[in-house]
Amino acid sequence: MFSGKRRGRWLVLLMAMLPLAARGDIAPRVTMATPGGAGENSGAIERFTLRFSEAMVPLGDPRKSAPATTDCAKGASGHWVDQQTYVLDFDQPLPGGITCKVRLRDGLATLRKAQVRGITSWTIDTGGPSLRAVLAPGEDGDTVDEDQVFIVATNTPADRASVAAKAGCAVSGLGEMAAVDVLPEGTVASVLSGLGDDNWRVTDFLETAQIKDKKLSDPRLMALRCRRPLTPAHDMSLIWPATIANLQGKPAGFDQRFDFKVRAAFEARWECSRANGDAACSPITAATVSFTSPVDAATALRARLVFADGSTRAPRLADDDKSAREVGSVTFDGPFPALSRASLTLPAGLRDLAGRALANAARFPLPVRFAAQPPLVKFAAPFGIVEASDPVLPVTVRAVEPVLAGRMTSVAGQSAKVADDDARIAAWVRKLEGAETANYVRVNVDKPNERVINHTRDKPLLTPAPRQGAIRPVSLPLPGKGRDFEVIGIPLAGKGFHVVEYASPVLGASLLGRPAPRYVAAGALVTDMAVHFKWGRESSLVWVTALASGKPVADAAVRVTDSCNGRLLAQGSTDASGRLHIGAILPEPGTDGSCSDRSGHPLMVSARAGDDMSFTLSNWNKGISPYDFDLSFGRDDQGEIIHTLFDRTLVRVGETVHFKHILRRKVGNGFAFADGVKGKLVLRHMGSDISFTLPLEISTGGFGEGAWKVPQGAPLGDYALAFEVDGRSFSTEQSVRVDEYKLPTMRAAITLASAAREAMVRPASVPLSLFVGYMSGGGAGRLPVTLRTDFTDWSPHPKGWEAYGFGGEAVVEGTRAMGGSGEGIAPKLPFAQVLPVTLGADGTARADVAVGEAITRPISLNIEMDYPDANGETMTAGRRIHLYPAAVQLGLKTDGWLMRADDLRLQTVVLDLDGRPMAGSKVTVELYSRQIITARRRLIGGFYAYDNQEKVTKLDAQCAATSDAQGRAACQIAPGVSGEVTVVARVADAAGRETRAVTTVWLAGKDDWWFGGDNGDRMDVIPEKPAYRAGDTARFQVRMPFRAATALVTVEREGVLSSFVTELSGTDPVVEVKMPAAYAPNVYVSVMAVRGRVTGWRAWLAEMAEKWGQLLNREPVTSTVDLAKPAYRLGMAKVQVGWEGHRLDVAVKADRERYGVRETAQVTVAVHEPGGAPARDADVTFVAVDEALLQLMPNPSWQALEAMMGARGLEVTTSTAQMQVVGKRHYGRKAVAAGGGGGGDASGVNRQNFQPVLLWKGHVTLDDQGVGHVAVPMSDALSRFRLVAVATSGAQLFGTGEAVIRTAQDLSLYAGLPELVRSGDHYDAVFTVKNDSDQAMKITAQASLNPQAAKLPPIRLDLAAGTAGTLRWSVEAPPQSGVLTWDVQARADGGAQDRLEVTQTVVPAVPVEVWAASLMQVGGPVTQITAPLGALPGGYVTVDLTDSLAAPLGGVRSYMREYPWNCFEQRLSRMVATGDRTGWPSLAAALPTYLDGDGLLRYWPDAGAKGSPELTAYAVGIASAAGLPLPDAEKARMLRALRNVVEGRLTAQRGMRVDERVVRIAALSALARAGAADPALVARIDMVPAAMPTSTLAQWIVALDRLPRAPRAAALRAAAEGELRQRLVWSGTRLDLADGARAPWWMMVSADEMAALTLDAVLGKPGWAAETPRLMTGLAARQLRGHWDTTPANAWGALVSRRFAAAYPASAVAGITRVTLGGHGVQQAWPRMGVVEPLRLPLSPGGLSLTHGGGAAPWAVVSVHAAVPLTQPLAAGYRLSRSVSVVAARDPAHLTQGDVLRVRLTIDASADRNWVVLADPLPPGATVLSGLGGQSQMLRKDEGKDSAGPSPSYTENGRESWRAYFEWLPRGRTVVEYTVRLNGAGRFTLPPARVEAMYAPDIHAQLPVAPMSVLAP
Repeated sequence: MFSGKRRGRWLVLLMAMLPLAARGDIAPRVTMATPGGAGENSGAIERFTLRFSEAMVPLGDPRKSAPATTDCAKGASGHWVDQQTYVLDFDQPLPGGITCKVRLRDGLATLRKAQVRGITSWTIDTGGPSLRAVLAPGEDGDTVDEDQVFIVATNTPADRASVAAKAGCAVSGLGEMAAVDVLPEGTVASVLSGLGDDNWRVTDFLETAQIKDKKLSDPRLMALRCRRPLTPAHDMSLIWPATIANLQGKPAGFDQRFDFKVRAAFEARWECSRANGDAACSPITAATVSFTSPVDAATALRARLVFADGSTRAPRLADDDKSAREVGSVTFDGPFPALSRASLTLPAGLRDLAGRALANAARFPLPVRFAAQPPLVKFAAPFGIVEASDPVLPVTVRAVEPVLAGRMTSVAGQSAKVADDDARIAAWVRKLEGAETANYVRVNVDKPNERVINHTRDKPLLTPAPRQGAIRPVSLPLPGKGRDFEVIGIPLAGKGFHVVEYASPVLGASLLGRPAPRYVAAGALVTDMAVHFKWGRESSLVWVTALASGKPVADAAVRVTDSCNGRLLAQGSTDASGRLHIGAILPEPGTDGSCSDRSGHPLMVSARAGDDMSFTLSNWNKGISPYDFDLSFGRDDQGEIIHTLFDRTLVRVGETVHFKHILRRKVGNGFAFADGVKGKLVLRHMGSDISFTLPLEISTGGFGEGAWKVPQGAPLGDYALAFEVDGRSFSTEQSVRVDEYKLPTMRAAITLASAAREAMVRPASVPLSLFVGYMSGGGAGRLPVTLRTDFTDWSPHPKGWEAYGFGGEAVVEGTRAMGGSGEGIAPKLPFAQVLPVTLGADGTARADVAVGEAITRPISLNIEMDYPDANGETMTAGRRIHLYPAAVQLGLKTDGWLMRADDLRLQTVVLDLDGRPMAGSKVTVELYSRQIITARRRLIGGFYAYDNQEKVTKLDAQCAATSDAQGRAACQIAPGVSGEVTVVARVADAAGRETRAVTTVWLAGKDDWWFGGDNGDRMDVIPEKPAYRAGDTARFQVRMPFRAATALVTVEREGVLSSFVTELSGTDPVVEVKMPAAYAPNVYVSVMAVRGRVTGWRAWLAEMAEKWGQLLNREPVTSTVDLAKPAYRLGMAKVQVGWEGHRLDVAVKADRERYGVRETAQVTVAVHEPGGAPARDADVTFVAVDEALLQLMPNPSWQALEAMMGARGLEVTTSTAQMQVVGKRHYGRKAVAAGGGGGGDASGVNRQNFQPVLLWKGHVTLDDQGVGHVAVPMSDALSRFRLVAVATSGAQLFGTGEAVIRTAQDLSLYAGLPELVRSGDHYDAVFTVKNDSDQAMKITAQASLNPQAAKLPPIRLDLAAGTAGTLRWSVEAPPQSGVLTWDVQARADGGAQDRLEVTQTVVPAVPVEVWAASLMQVGGPVTQITAPLGALPGGYVTVDLTDSLAAPLGGVRSYMREYPWNCFEQRLSRMVATGDRTGWPSLAAALPTYLDGDGLLRYWPDAGAKGSPELTAYAVGIASAAGLPLPDAEKARMLRALRNVVEGRLTAQRGMRVDERVVRIAALSALARAGAADPALVARIDMVPAAMPTSTLAQWIVALDRLPRAPRAAALRAAAEGELRQRLVWSGTRLDLADGARAPWWMMVSADEMAALTLDAVLGKPGWAAETPRLMTGLAARQLRGHWDTTPANAWGALVSRRFAAAYPASAVAGITRVTLGGHGVQQAWPRMGVVEPLRLPLSPGGLSLTHGGGAAPWAVVSVHAAVPLTQPLAAGYRLSRSVSVVAARDPAHLTQGDVLRVRLTIDASADRNWVVLADPLPPGATVLSGLGGQSQMLRKDEGKDSAGPSPSYTENGRESWRAYFEWLPRGRTVVEYTVRLNGAGRFTLPPARVEAMYAPDIHAQLPVAPMSVLAP
């Protein structure tokens, strides 16, 4: 604290702010001296800020001499953030318990030489021990135990005796505070180590406490326990008084309090189902004994129910608890004797894990009553279909009146006026389905007699109504007199739709709890028809069959209507096969939908034939939707494809990429032309907000061309393509990469030396063939290369079998501790190796890679070969080879992740290594269960450790099967267990070598089968093979459970493409389907098998099967199962169809294979259609590209056919009425469950043109024979070139053809220069010369430089035929920057020669950077400018003018208008943020529906939900600030509620532990804003400013400002403002908050909202004039993509931005602004038009004058730019450190060309900021290893392993530096890494590494980087 001026951790001396302009009659002084911390409870001081009343230093060098000294710490550095503000940063936060001083230097004077007067020294007292963190997890994590131990962390060690004497525990309801015991010193280490290293609570606690390296013996840690036991279920607080001292006697200085809730007492509760709250237990359902705290499982199982007759019943454990050693409940299974009594006994001495005895033990044995059988009147479903042959509707009754009274009506039937009214039938179905929705009404709200009345079905559905069939009363006599459980049949009169409703007073008394009848209703359709509907986008199909026979119904009248509004959509009659095809006239299909769903209404499809009618709804598809078959449904591209052809996909800044768009529409027949489009092409940089927009125009012919010249300044990286057309935007998967690169001159390959597949099966070694050669031809003889290998577990999926899992770890039985693999220990992988190899004279070599370990599962061998390319870089070629344990592959899949415990269905497939099916292979399947056994140990009060083990057990259930001709083998097993089961399938090859497939599945027991049905509405439809050629006939095996059936076979995709009806026999259920070319790339074949009612001897067999329980789907047999009823199955299969029918044959041929440079290749392109006819009308695009570019990045865009043939989803959904058919003894729908489913010599040419794209031609004209001609001019490059022609013909045909040519000459030069060097660098200039002739050569090489930097001697070489040599000159880069041109010539004695001209960029060794910046308003005093000390010539000053600092709100308005959610807060925030108040009256009128009984606001108008104090405070506060009037009555209730919150009488029930004092301050602030706060309420706040989050601190200031008469208001306000200043982090242009990451998110408060609330609290306040503009700048800079993060943040941000704009109106800025410095002047007229660059003047010492005339003055950011050689680190808002490690080195003692380094950069940020860039210099020629081709990926494997903090949004791999960009960089430490290969040799000077805020570059850090020496190999 400051010299005893006030009590607190720190004492801040705050003085009234003076105007920024100095006044000569007032002595200069310090106006602010503030220590700075990290926010609430941080307990540390990180910086000290001094602000003077006038300018102290010129603007330009933040390193100007410090105005003050300090004895606070050894490590401290300071910098001037502007001319008046100096920040002293401590290298480490000052710990607690120290006293030190900050003193002004003697004789300190201002710029005008006036001596600083006033206070010149300040004492910093960090105070005694304050608490940083408290750890007290308790038994359940959010409450504490009665004997809870609190582990506390202080900022400095506390005196244990002082803690014992003064700390205490306060419990609600007790009048005194209990003392604490300080536990022995070893307690903390014992407890925390016992919790385990991976305990997240411990990690979080130690991080918050700032305990480094998890040092558990740190003296700042202490364990406390309340001296008396805490009272269960009460609130308590750990009190840390201000008087607690450290060992030196220094007191803490302020009180701290930490609130907790004590856990409930240990009690046992009996829980059972009851008809109502006053009834006895239901005798039917299970009952539970639950404990408030876990108990020993074996002990809990000794509980007993003892009945009156002496019989007993034991409990069981829940399935999830079967392996647990402690449980929270046990279950007694029903049924129980009706109208019986029993007593519940518990084991004697029952205690919980903490040793607590039962608090309610006196209640046991507990008397228990069971009620009579509960009354029941139940139809099995709201609606069902009843067969016309026996029209009886079953109802189940029990314990009701002997005779039930009811009503019945026939809604359809014979009546003509009703028969066509499908809408009323659909309405009745909806009414019946929603009838049982719970309807509870709360009455007498907020009154003592408040209660809830159950109105669920207390009113009849059947009441007289117009157009409704006659209602007739019916009675239902019950043979069992209403007492027995019985199923009664209700006869229905005739075909049609019937509604039956019964009323039961007995049922009403039971369920409603009052004397009122309870109504039960059902609908039934009596019919002999079933309607099946396939709804597709392009076409749909209705199929009508007879229920009795399953045969098609011809000539049925079909109507398709909207089931919600009855609108007729289609109609027609069925054909002889019962089908009606419907074209594209229906809405978009959907799998669900409802009448209240905006996504689409269900359709109703009805059929009428004779006197019969039937219908189906489109959402009757449960269990048979596409998703149930694991198929995608619908489309995500609007059915259109825009594919873009690029001449290249890798481009440099300044180069041009050409492109051509191909537009097609996907249709059922393949493709069609789409309408022409006009719009925009957006190239959006991936990782930033930057995008470039180009015009888009595609003709009706489906083509559009364009080009993009990459502008200077465009960020490097990938640019994704997006199209904006007609108001809609859609993206593609295509992108273009902008990067800096160097074209390789060589190519390399790694291949298997043996082509035999057997070589990959359990090999001892893998033989490899290596090759490196030149692009222009010939091998790289005698080249040294490095071979690197690695093994991974990854293996590929066989193509076409993606639904299956292959491979897997071995499963090992036994019990083991958790922490390893859940399925056992993985076998070791072979060791990685590094092998040096020298290639032979032809550039090839042979290498053998030893495997070293047995291959027991599929693995991959990754191989890389490093080789020195003649371009000066070390390149890498890679290859992946797959190794197998056997010569077969085994795939395994289940019918879903969830299946029944008695019905596990498995599919396996056996393939050879080429993916071909293998028949006759025996597959065995074993099952293993896995249980997690958890045991909890009590360490000490409230701390528990968990010991986890896994137990793997092999189950008895297994199966074996043999693969069929398709390689498939199926298994159906009844495991008999529930939970997670591991399935292991095995198969062996001919040599007996075994492979396996492993998967897991969750098996649900009967009680857990929440889908409510069986697995059996789906069947498998198995294709003979997964892919067919166009024109083939596909065969499908239909695995149906019927002896015979009628089947509808459909081919589906965009719609129903084709269909036929066939009869299937169970002995040979096979269907054949033709696959025309239009079906490419894939279709879905559906088979719906329908079987009518089984009669005669087949019905007898079904009855016998019922009796013996032999059901095909293993459904447990009961008396309610009707096996003979009409049935159906649906199966789906996806098959691939070949592209042959869409492929154009494109042939590209050049007149020869080899050319000289600058010659012209004559190329012929011939295009033919699939049938061989010339495609004379085809459109052809041609491009010729250097293969060196493709080696770096291939161009997949040329494969147009492949792009067009992307897999298509299914756009047809199936529904059927057959699933509604009621069996003669069972009623209900089917269920959703898992189921089936030679040139001339140009050596005299000076070669300088090396552009990689030789030619782009968007259109090539073809003649009548489909032939075109293209002339391709060669460049100067000696390389290989790819000639590519992409053709399209009509809408359906696509093709690509390629050819390769090369340029070569007898003598060739290749440049290996680094493209960039720095002035003063000493480096080797390397060139390669190659003899491509068949004769030896004597060569002389010469080189010259322009501008001439040095005279280079000639070099002479003798080269044998086909060999190459190296030319190396050592040079020094010139001091001046610019372009250095190399002219290199090589001449052989025989006359062959080559000449090469290449350029190098020379950049300054010291770059120009921003060194200082300041924000000011134009018109102030002259600002003195100086150059930074040591600055080099060439610096400058920029003045960036702006009319307003207020944040732009356009993006905020757009974001909030488009925000999709609409809770109360979001609706209110949207109105405030957008300024649109039109919706406020309606929202305000709806307030009563949002308020709960306490007057608190709910997020949604849900009567059952509780309100939120923080939401109420937010709503009242921001409505008041925005001037939105609240209705009087609701306002009064909300204000009363907020007052109760402040007074502590009203708190929210939360599922986590929070500090409610923060909520109380928010409530007080809201009351103050509303003018409804009582000054006395301030006394209710017992939280000191140091403990408040900054958002709360701002709200506290707002409350105090509006309550000036509150006790000690002025002192409280001064303390709060002082604390707020400590949270501010200064820069020259903005202020940021130090604790943004600590925003109380649980109150909806984000870091952005915290910044807005801070500005709102001080805007316009006296003394804050200097901070306000910087706070506004900081808030505006927090926007990302034009808005802040949360909806409340956007509301407060918009509100405060408008307030600031009103104070400084931009519209008032007019006239001319003039800027002068050192005799130079510039000016700016207002208003400005377009994008205006900052004004710029040469840097010269002197006064910078900013004047304005003609209106209000604008704001200015003045920045000083200079090049300064840095010798010491510079920190101005950031700190930066750097380390380098060697990844791969030729010589450990030296850096050598080709070595690879890992660079680790650490940023320490003082505050959260957006868009921060980190730049690290690269030595000349170095390559950052990235995703480009030719770079090692293995050497990057561990990159980022030690990273911390956020990952960069994107990175740039430039020639000068590696740059990382962070869209958001939070306060604290961030660590990033990159990997770099050294390619250049020499001694290099490197500029500093730098991190800076991009939009405030004066906030930065710089770090000198030592020069680097790299040797040549």
